[in-house]
Amino acid sequence: MLTIATIPKPFRGHIGVIQRNAIQSWTLLRPKPQILLFADEQGTSEIARDLNLSYFPNVTRNEFGTPLLSDVMALLADHATNDLLCYINADILLTVDFTRAVAAIHQKLARFLIVSSRINVDLSEPINFDADWETDLRRNVLPRGVLASHTYIDVFVFPKGIYTKVPHFAIGRPWFDHWFIRTARKARLPIVDLTPSSPIIHQNHDYGHVMGGWMGFGVAEKPSKTLNFMEKFFMTTP
Repeated sequence: MLTIATIPKPFRGHIGVIQRNAIQSWTLLRPKPQILLFADEQGTSEIARDLNLSYFPNVTRNEFGTPLLSDVMALLADHATNDLLCYINADILLTVDFTRAVAAIHQKLARFLIVSSRINVDLSEPINFDADWETDLRRNVLPRGVLASHTYIDVFVFPKGIYTKVPHFAIGRPWFDHWFIRTARKARLPIVDLTPSSPIIHQNHDYGHVMGGWMGFGVAEKPSKTLNFMEKFFMTTP
């Protein structure tokens, strides 16, 4: 049903742990998605081999070495085996609630953009995916989660053919994510926000990859709002 594309950072230290957590959570979705990794960073080929994923090391970058959205989207369109595409940041955990919601929308709409706000959580260790990890996440991690500002969008789901003319945005820098929404609005496409039913889960990390850290994004602090997510979003288990 779904082809997922991401651009991991190097798999070392804490960021390596949470990226492996995220990507492994995608492999457990049902129906199982096609997963494409676009990067030549340290450890990417190893995780692609370990999890039997498709790996594309040659991505066009800007003068600072940052991958460009235009090339990633072109490669995604060329190599996706499904008509429904997902671009997602490599630190986002996905649960069965996400694919259920996407499938329900896909049944009702032919053209659309799906987005969702994220719950920020602190995870420092590898997730034990052999156990009932989603139940453990709901009970022990999400109650301490923080809902990020609506300006932080880390997942975009859309049918193939929606985004054909893509600017050379630097991935992970300001405005590339807002461009997805602006373009869909200009095309008068329905934009579906999954936040009330299945918000995505972001594993917190530092921003050492951006000059100036958070200030490099043009914000003075991390905007967020604390909520009781167990009550608000996750009362039922899959």
